Amino acid sequence: MIKILAYPLSIIFMFLLAYIDYITADYSLVLFYVLIVVGATWYTNLVFGTCIATLCAIAGAVSDYDVHHDAVFHPVYYWNWSCNLIIYVTLSFLIYYIKIKQHKRM
Repeated sequence: MIKILAYPLSIIFMFLLAYIDYITADYSLVLFYVLIVVGATWYTNLVFGTCIATLCAIAGAVSDYDVHHDAVFHPVYYWNWSCNLIIYVTLSFLIYYIKIKQHKRM
């Protein structure tokens, strides 16, 4: 039952957090994006978790664009976005690896 609900809930929470991130502007909500990626990967699979990780990185970049729209062509903007993407995707792989290891022990 949880696995069936994990797909739509992950997407809903990701869009809700992206909207909150857009409204709050300059506050970092990276920790909450991490929680969404962890939950999506743990309760679904690696492909969906990686897709959510990518969408979370894009959502964070879009919310930063509105605040720092004059710095969009600055390399730091792309550096921050790519670091978030790498962190989220790596976290997705690590969580999936832990999940697989845990299920093999049972």
